Amino acid sequence: MPEATARHLPALLHDADPDVRLLACELVRTQPPIGAGQLLGDLLANEREANVCAAAIEVLAEAGGPELLPLLAQCAARFPDDPFLAFAVRIAGERLGAQR
Repeated sequence: MPEATARHLPALLHDADPDVRLLACELVRTQPPIGAGQLLGDLLANEREANVCAAAIEVLAEAGGPELLPLLAQCAARFPDDPFLAFAVRIAGERLGAQR
């Protein structure tokens, strides 16, 4: 199934509907870690919906690497009043930072 969804993921992650982008984050979970980190890193760099960011961060905590730490910090800065997102960024940052 990962091969069948891989070609559709870039379009789904840029869909106008935030619910589609959120669900696409779950599909990225089935991709190889390198591809997942790149796909969700690109999303996280520009996403304006906190819930979509949270979904991406959850997957990145498992599939990303320490190179994504700056993107996590930028995401947290875009949503300074969202305590859940701050928590998610902190936990993901700890997991990714431990990989150094």
